[in-house]
Amino acid sequence: MKKEALLVIICILLFANPGRGQTLEKGIWYLKQKQFISARRTFESLLNTNPANARAMYYLGQTYYILNNTDSAEYFYHQGLIADPKEAYNYLGAGKILLNKSNQEEWFKMYDKGRKVSSGLFDYLVEAAYACLASVTNNYELAGKYLDEAQLEKDKDPMLFIAFGDFYLASKSPGDAVNSYQRAVYYDKKCVEAYLKLGDIFAKANNFKDALNAFNTAIEIDSSQILGYKLRGDLYYTFAKYQEAKKDYDTYMQRSDRTLEEKQKYVYILYFAKDYTRANELIELLLQSHPELSILYRIKAYIDYDTGKYPEGLANLETFFDKHDSSKFIAQDYAYYGRLLIKNNLDSIGTFQLERALQMDSSKVELYDDLARSYSKQKKFQQSIDAYNQLLAVDPKNSQNIYYQIGRNYYFMAEDTLAAYDTLQRISLYSQADSAFKRVTELSPESYIGFIWRGRTHSRLDPETTLGLAKPDYEQAMALIEKGDVSKTPKLLIECYRYLAFYYYLQADKLEKMEEEQAAFNMTNSINYWEKVLALDPADIQAKTALENLKEN
Repeated sequence: MKKEALLVIICILLFANPGRGQTLEKGIWYLKQKQFISARRTFESLLNTNPANARAMYYLGQTYYILNNTDSAEYFYHQGLIADPKEAYNYLGAGKILLNKSNQEEWFKMYDKGRKVSSGLFDYLVEAAYACLASVTNNYELAGKYLDEAQLEKDKDPMLFIAFGDFYLASKSPGDAVNSYQRAVYYDKKCVEAYLKLGDIFAKANNFKDALNAFNTAIEIDSSQILGYKLRGDLYYTFAKYQEAKKDYDTYMQRSDRTLEEKQKYVYILYFAKDYTRANELIELLLQSHPELSILYRIKAYIDYDTGKYPEGLANLETFFDKHDSSKFIAQDYAYYGRLLIKNNLDSIGTFQLERALQMDSSKVELYDDLARSYSKQKKFQQSIDAYNQLLAVDPKNSQNIYYQIGRNYYFMAEDTLAAYDTLQRISLYSQADSAFKRVTELSPESYIGFIWRGRTHSRLDPETTLGLAKPDYEQAMALIEKGDVSKTPKLLIECYRYLAFYYYLQADKLEKMEEEQAAFNMTNSINYWEKVLALDPADIQAKTALENLKEN
């Protein structure tokens, strides 16, 4: 591990951002940016400086409330009331705890006390609405009432429409929420909070374009923020734009409090962005501090497979299976397990796991190719053919290659005396191979591959070359190879020349006494092809011997 990379990740995991001003406004900013650890530290710092800061007590209570620590929240609301009975917001905090207990009568008492001492009615009404929205009893009617009153105080304040948007969002009216956030933007073109909330709604509706525009605008207005980078990174991640997601999360992780959940997501983003080195470094650090995170062994195994570390990958995936909740295994786990087993030469177990993955998720059609290749490697040719036919049925876009592989399996099954017991069976298998290779030539007429394999197959069907079945195929393959870079496929070209040389020799031998002119023509062709073999491979013994015998005659 490079020192620089390790240092960056340690800083991301362990340390807070430097240079954060310890002010009430900064703490509130952290709350809105959902950086609750930084917010709590800010408010605690303010209270260390001034233990009687009742507004800081309120926001510290708010922070604990958001973190579901209601006992601590209630404590600080009441401490705020003791420190300064004229700090109105703490009445709302304490009242919210009463609302949670369905004690609406006591809420009204607390609300009225706070309203009497409030120095700004509009802000107080908006905060009261938020208190009602945050209560576990969902007091939407009360929240709406307070927002309507607030609108009478200030009907063009962007924060009013932000609050209305949050109200509509909480009460399951996202369309009305969008309209409210857009009105906030209308009254304040630089209302970052509204753009972020709009983007979040669009993202959840899978509206990539509008979500991205909203997040981009928010970040352009305030590039020092934190939340916008996370939300945009999440959007990119959802739409499989992993490099862009990584870039945003790189920024977010440097600036944020970095929850354990976010660190795990960052690992996934690094993995999908193929930044395997950083992903592995982060995984190792997380496992040191959180060994219970067995899910990280899954990603380690996936990375090991993708980077060719097959023994390590198999060990890590088996650790994952051993430590993780089996009800949370996914088809991809068994797919990787099967592939890793195959790469470790445990093909029979590996194909079982691939079949298991397909049973869990039939959309993983690429596994048919893995299955087919492994079955072919095991000389289970018919099972390989069956897998390729299944792939052809569900994903025919690469059909020429699939037919090629099917043809090869039939061909090698015919060659295998254990698989083909008699001549008739071998002829049947070669014929099926020929049918598959014929489809290759039809789908890829400019490729020599199908013609070469048809030539080989016809040679097996005409072993004495009495019929010359392979001649058209080898001639076509030869013509296509000669059109390209011959230096890349000399052995294939020699194969063509060798067959044609032998074919013409046999034809000349049969015609020698009856048709001398045609026999001489065939003999010349045979010599020419043997000379072409020697031109490509001067050490070819068969060509040398053939030429010596032919020229003696």
